[in-house]
Amino acid sequence: MDLPTRAQVKFGVRGGINLVDFSIKNYHTTFDEANRAGYFFGPVMKIAIPACPIGIDLALIYDERTAEVDGISATHKTINIPVNARFSVGMGEAFNVFAFGGPQYTFNRSDDKIYYSESDFQSVVKSYKDWSWRSSYLSFNVGIGVTLFKHVELRGNYNIACGRTADVTVYDAIKKTATDSFQSHYNAWQIATTVYF
Repeated sequence: MDLPTRAQVKFGVRGGINLVDFSIKNYHTTFDEANRAGYFFGPVMKIAIPACPIGIDLALIYDERTAEVDGISATHKTINIPVNARFSVGMGEAFNVFAFGGPQYTFNRSDDKIYYSESDFQSVVKSYKDWSWRSSYLSFNVGIGVTLFKHVELRGNYNIACGRTADVTVYDAIKKTATDSFQSHYNAWQIATTVYF
């Protein structure tokens, strides 16, 4: 008996926007809400087994997120590899609703460090900050989506960073010594469209 158990593999492209949930632990400042945004895009592969609601999708994503801190724009450029398990309910490939979740491996593509200074009213530099991105880190995705017409997916998820994404060190400009340090976190709501070939 020929059972339809062979896995089906589809390739496509995904693109979307980031709504960044940005924070620096114990750092008292204001963030520019208008700049808490970004975008992402890249190729994706979906693996599904016919007549089975469980599948896997993985992707290679270029991601860019921006926030403004103390009047300085900080842009984080990364390469992300999300690997999500998914559970679908609906009318097969033509239309279904699915939930997904899984780990995401992130590799930094931004400049390693960002420097910026603070001055007094006489334009004398009092202190400066050293913003260092981590070279790689782990995060997790959890979300829901809908499949339309077999080839189009609309999805939304929350990306949760595991631990810090950058270190911020404050230096005294005169003594040239570190006076404080902070850890930043880059979580994000993500809305995306995927088109499969």
